[in-house]
Amino acid sequence: MPSTTLRTLRHRWPTFVGSFVALSLGVALIAVMALALASSQDAPARGPDRFAAAPVVVKGQDTLTVPTSPDDPTRTRIHTRELAQPHPVPDALVAKLRRLGTVVQDRSFAVRAERGPDDLVGHPWSTAAFAPYELDAGRAPRAADEV
Repeated sequence: MPSTTLRTLRHRWPTFVGSFVALSLGVALIAVMALALASSQDAPARGPDRFAAAPVVVKGQDTLTVPTSPDDPTRTRIHTRELAQPHPVPDALVAKLRRLGTVVQDRSFAVRAERGPDDLVGHPWSTAAFAPYELDAGRAPRAADEV
C-alpha cells in the first residue's frame, strides 16, 4: 500500500502540490476574513466631537434616494447616494423646535486663510458653546462681518 502511494505521488506530484496550494490559500482567506470580522466587532465607540455638549442634534437629510424601474414596474430598485452638501433642516421643523426651547443653527461656510489648508470650514459663533474648544486669544465677534 505505501509503495502504491509513493508511485502515485511520483507521477502526479503537480496535483499533490496544487492541493496544498489551494488549501493554503483557503486557510489564508478564512484567516483574513476572521481578522476583519474580529476587528469590526471590537471597534472603539467614537464619541461626539463638535456637539458633545448639545442635548439634541437635528441634522438635515444627507442622502438622495431615487426609485428606478428599468422596464418592468414590478422590479423597482432603489438607488441611494450620499450628497456632497446635506440639505438644511426645513424651516417648518426649525420653527417647531424653537417652540420647545433654544435652537442654535450651524451653517458651515468655507474659510480661506493665508498659507492655510484649502479645506477649512467655519461655523457660526453661536455654536461655540457646544464645541470642546476654548478661545486662546482675541474676542468673540461683535458684528455680522467678523470671523
